[in-house]
Amino acid sequence: MVNNTISTEFFLSIIIPVYNVEEYLKRCIDSILYQKTNFKYEIIAVDDHSTDHSLKILLDYEKNHDNFHLIKHALNSKLSVARKSGIEKSVGKYIMHVDSDDWIVDDSLQKIRDFIVNTNYPDVSVFNYFSEDSFGLRKKINIINELNLNPDRNKIHKYFLGAPWNKIVKKTLLDDIVFGNIGINNGEDLVYSTEIYFKADRIVINNYAFYIYFNNG
Repeated sequence: MVNNTISTEFFLSIIIPVYNVEEYLKRCIDSILYQKTNFKYEIIAVDDHSTDHSLKILLDYEKNHDNFHLIKHALNSKLSVARKSGIEKSVGKYIMHVDSDDWIVDDSLQKIRDFIVNTNYPDVSVFNYFSEDSFGLRKKINIINELNLNPDRNKIHKYFLGAPWNKIVKKTLLDDIVFGNIGINNGEDLVYSTEIYFKADRIVINNYAFYIYFNNG
């Protein structure tokens, strides 16, 4: 049974790397900021030296929301460094990544938290996701076809390796992570996922989808 008492501990830190995404940024942040939860969470946006109006938008959120924090890079340092900057400032028990042109579904944070608690606080939880195009057509991407709480590690690669944003990771796993020491955009997700895979003692997976990947190609 889930405890409905609001904890004083920040359970979840949500990292948003930002670079020149003024068109989509509010959609992303609002989808997280206005979730209904019985736990505390924080949003950490990392502006990687945007040249559009992204930083102005972020400053407005920082001014008006206590659980919204902003990190400003003086130089463009690439996606992997931006993610690590957010991780280093975070105080949550778990880390979640959301790309700034993507968003999450309503009431999903509570479901994620309940799943983690009910599966006895695993190191990593892996989920399905949705893909949506610029016409609003949404499709569920079933990388996980059935609930399998404790998969064989030798068979989990097809579920695990890939984007950081469909994985909720215990922060203690990221304290000495090599990811982010060198700034990269392409392939950074594979580096992150591989490090976590080998460091995690317990990984659980669920076919629930909460994340909406914006396919603007």
